[in-house]
Amino acid sequence: MRGMAEASGVPLAELMAHHAAEELEQGAGRFGCTVVGVTPAGTADGHVLLGHNEDTTAGWADYAYVVPAEPSSAPAFVAFTYAGYLLHQGVNAAGLGSVGNALYARDARVGIPKLLLYRRALA
Repeated sequence: MRGMAEASGVPLAELMAHHAAEELEQGAGRFGCTVVGVTPAGTADGHVLLGHNEDTTAGWADYAYVVPAEPSSAPAFVAFTYAGYLLHQGVNAAGLGSVGNALYARDARVGIPKLLLYRRALA
């Protein structure tokens, strides 16, 4: 995050606020995306299916990217994100998927924004 802030000229605190936008909007009662998972018992070929719909506001489509990566010390992965943000969701070569869902706890507290955890999960 510090590297992103330095390279972009965006103050680190502002960049962090953007990455925590969904958690901050939750307090205002705004919700969005949904995910679905289907276990091997529910598929014709015995594979797990993972799906996500991206409910975002108008104008974001021009900033959406799919990022394939092959880290030297972690499984390869493909992930979705928007320009200027860390990964939003993805799947890795080890078969782990990490997606976001807008079903929030009513007792949410200060913690780590989920966008910071997606990359860790894929590693």
